[in-house]
Amino acid sequence: MVNCNYIHLDEYQFFRIVVSEKKHKSRIILQPICQRIEQAYLTYLNDFDSLCGQPESHFATDDQNIRTALQKCYSSSTNSFTQFRANYYNHQPPAVRDLCPYCMIDTPYTLDHYVGQTEFPEYSILTKNLLPCCFKCNQQKNETWRSNNVKTFLNFYDDRFLQYPFLIADMQFIRNIAILSFTLIQPAEINNLQFALINRHFSALGLLEKYNKKSNNRLSSEIKTIQYMMGDGWIDADIRAQLLARYNGFSIQYGPNYWECHIYKALADHLTEIRLL
Repeated sequence: MVNCNYIHLDEYQFFRIVVSEKKHKSRIILQPICQRIEQAYLTYLNDFDSLCGQPESHFATDDQNIRTALQKCYSSSTNSFTQFRANYYNHQPPAVRDLCPYCMIDTPYTLDHYVGQTEFPEYSILTKNLLPCCFKCNQQKNETWRSNNVKTFLNFYDDRFLQYPFLIADMQFIRNIAILSFTLIQPAEINNLQFALINRHFSALGLLEKYNKKSNNRLSSEIKTIQYMMGDGWIDADIRAQLLARYNGFSIQYGPNYWECHIYKALADHLTEIRLL
């Protein structure tokens, strides 16, 4: 897992530009509420913890036309918002352009509203509320973003502890079949609140189960490759060096908590058992 790059534009000015580009019917609905949007943005950007505890949107009791117009700022794109979306991935690290930061499994073809736009339509085009996401995670996450006044999911702009290893994999051999099992651990650099958030994120998306399934599907082919190398006379030290090179390459590109890199670390640590299969 890796962090996304926040573009740091003037969010409120961007909203006003988008409003100015809307058709007349939408403009006359949105222009009178611009000051309220600015206050909502300030809460999101400067005091997100209070937003987590906010019972509902400040627009919850407004006329449905206002809520719909706010949501259509996203769904009925103007030139400025279309350009933002087109350029978004150019500002992201290669790992985020390749893999969904929520799961690190599929390609992020969509943008997710971290705070759901149905519940909080005022944040429909707040760019810091938009995160790259694959179709599966977007559907699974849906409008969920908090539970008991705390975040449910990692925020890949703000949660700056993803460089510390908290995902490990253990390999066992049951009836000569290798099985990999992923677990979360709390390193010293991550505090209790941060680790609780990591656990909520993984639980909500079922990531440990997904990683177990995908890695175990991969293991058999990787072990066959290793066995061919052993049959060709490779010594364990050289095989281990090859596997650790792949582990390090994936870790550098996708972070130390990328599930796939742990396949190669586990294989490197169990060559003695693999040689006996």
